[in-house]
Amino acid sequence: MSFRELTMIDVKEVLRRWSAGQSARQMARDGVVGRGTATRYIDAAKALGVGPSTELSDEVVRSVAHGVQARPTPAVSDPRQLLDARRIQIEKWLQQAEPLTLVRVHELLARDGTHVSYTTLRRWAQTELGFGGRSPTVRIDDPPPGEEA
Repeated sequence: MSFRELTMIDVKEVLRRWSAGQSARQMARDGVVGRGTATRYIDAAKALGVGPSTELSDEVVRSVAHGVQARPTPAVSDPRQLLDARRIQIEKWLQQAEPLTLVRVHELLARDGTHVSYTTLRRWAQTELGFGGRSPTVRIDDPPPGEEA
């Protein structure tokens, strides 16, 4: 089965059917959601203290959906921590009058004992420093014939 994120209406329908006494298997047979998906939402509702007699307000449905759909923020990797520690020096190298290339920055970091992959350095520089992103496209009008040069 393919991935499909449930909308608030879908989550409310699962909770409504659960409060009416339907099981996850019955919901799967009816084509509402898969059995595993229904079980995840029912377990999240139970963990939040929602019972079959609880009124399904938008806030309750939102909290149940958030409990299932939210993902924890991943921990910062060791190479990124190394780059964060060298941030000031890397910014100087990239923002001086004649900025160094990332390849040269990678070589200098390795020489100083900070060993990270070039790809990690490039991704870090793009996300943390905004370095190397595409420049915006500027549209201009077509000049009259003979004036393009």
